[in-house]
Amino acid sequence: MLLARPRYTLRRYVPPGYEAAKVYLSDFADPAESTARIITEFNQGAVIVSYVGHAALNVWAKEGVFSSSDIAALRNESKLPFVVTMTCLDGYFHHPQADCLAERLLLTEGKGAVAVFAPTSESLPSHQDVMIKALFRALFANGAPTLGEAVMRAKRTLPNSGRGYEDLIETYILFGDPALCLVQP
Repeated sequence: MLLARPRYTLRRYVPPGYEAAKVYLSDFADPAESTARIITEFNQGAVIVSYVGHAALNVWAKEGVFSSSDIAALRNESKLPFVVTMTCLDGYFHHPQADCLAERLLLTEGKGAVAVFAPTSESLPSHQDVMIKALFRALFANGAPTLGEAVMRAKRTLPNSGRGYEDLIETYILFGDPALCLVQP
């Protein structure tokens, strides 16, 4: 599992057996070093890659810590992770002239991701926090049998979490086969 936001942890939602590798931009003098580390984590077989922070159509962070062009450096053909992003726009699949990062991760042959859970628009960080916790609870604590079931369970908890989460239900989508099961360590 890979997390990319200072002092942000989902560890309490993840069962024993999963090893967390945390990559924080603030830990590196040069953003290219964090990019190299993210690529290494993909290539070493991360089961889940989770990025929390700013993003655009095809890039994470204004510093460009990971982008569509970095997918070419991936060598993870037999170890495709489930990528979860709590960002804005990196799942904006309806752009008329460009593929979003989620599409590139899923559609690049022999590398990238087996599935991606990403936003198709903008959302608030405070709402993203509620969404990722709900998703990880659904994946692990509630034992969802498939990614689609986990996403559905997570979204169903949002209306009960407070007011204003409708945007998350409409904005976040699962790219990939909803019948996929998460690899167990």
